Amino acid sequence: MSTSLMKFLIDLTLWVCGAGITYLFRKPNLVDSGIPQSVVIYLAISAGVMAVISWYYHLARQTWQHSGIPDLLILARACAIATLLLFAAGFVLQEWLKLPRTVPLVGGFWGSC
Repeated sequence: MSTSLMKFLIDLTLWVCGAGITYLFRKPNLVDSGIPQSVVIYLAISAGVMAVISWYYHLARQTWQHSGIPDLLILARACAIATLLLFAAGFVLQEWLKLPRTVPLVGGFWGSC
């Protein structure tokens, strides 16, 4: 497996975990009652959005050890676009998924940074 693919999979996993943890912070009783289908659907949407953003901005190919202002701007732009897309998806699917409005907003930002 190539290094870029491995970085991509690690980033995607951490990003989706960040979105899931945000949901658990907003709905802490999910641990007792089980994970509803809406959470799984939201995490699948998050994974798709985050995979496209990561691929488009080549985030897995970046070497963050020696990064500068241009690299920081790329990362900030990717975080902002992913957060806005997830917030828009959460807003449109609010009635169907019954998500708290802050989950896509905080999850997109927290999971991407």
